[in-house]
Amino acid sequence: MQILFSALFIFLLAVAGISRVAVIRGDQQAGESAAVAMSVGVYSNFVSQYARANPTYSGTVANASLSLPPYFAPRAAVRNYVAAGVAYVFVPPGVGVSPGQVLAALAPDCSRCGVKQGSSVLSPSGLVITAAPGAIPDGSTVRVL
Repeated sequence: MQILFSALFIFLLAVAGISRVAVIRGDQQAGESAAVAMSVGVYSNFVSQYARANPTYSGTVANASLSLPPYFAPRAAVRNYVAAGVAYVFVPPGVGVSPGQVLAALAPDCSRCGVKQGSSVLSPSGLVITAAPGAIPDGSTVRVL
């Protein structure tokens, strides 16, 4: 009988440990998504300034051309594209952050944020925000400025 209780106790400890690991991983992903969203918010300002100053440029802008302050480096997952004076700052799919969590963190300050589907950026409610360049991968979380 004591062996049964010992086995049950060990099993419950293992389940509790696995549950705790899952909670920690969820917290880490939420934290990373929030950090990426903050990076998108700050980085967008610099990419937008570049787009307005260079309305004929189309393509990815190197960070060195954005006049970023020395204390700021965008998260590795954050990318940009500029076309006809419009700035697109995006996070491609599959980089380990949740598009929903990034959009939720951006939502208070972003009426032109969504997910690229086909040739459009769609709002969280599914409405078309704007056309999107083909250089932005489908499924990317996008902020348009």
